[in-house]
Amino acid sequence: MTAMNDETRDTLTSAVQPEPSASETPAGPVPAAELPPQEAPNDGPAPEPQKPRRSFELTKMWQWLLYIDILLPALLFGLAYLTQSTGLARIYHSYCLYIASPVPRFPSLTGVVGAVIGLGAVFRALYKKDIPDVVLCIVILAAVAVYYYTGTNYLLIRYLNFM
Repeated sequence: MTAMNDETRDTLTSAVQPEPSASETPAGPVPAAELPPQEAPNDGPAPEPQKPRRSFELTKMWQWLLYIDILLPALLFGLAYLTQSTGLARIYHSYCLYIASPVPRFPSLTGVVGAVIGLGAVFRALYKKDIPDVVLCIVILAAVAVYYYTGTNYLLIRYLNFM
């Protein structure tokens, strides 16, 4: 067998016995406040913090026009058609004539409110200097005006029960 000298023995014993960690001293464990900060292992990019979900908000004027001129009348028509309710049919027809229609007819005062709402939406979008919003407002307003000006709305009314 080979003889071990002191240098070899010190190397072997230090390899077998672990040295005390930074959190332990011969007197015992060190409080966490006194430890140096340790870096987290880098497993890749940190996950992005999740943004809180916002509720649905009508922030653009074209959204308001879409709701007032298309979605709400479609909902009223669907309810009036499915229930065959004369009251809902009259509400739908009145809403379309006075509020949704942007084609004003001053002797009967139909469409005046719809024209004011439509032009107000366009001017509000212009005031905000939101050009895409202005363009969409004009497109929606023009489509709805053509729908009411040509009388296409009366093609749908015949499916409702007014009596």
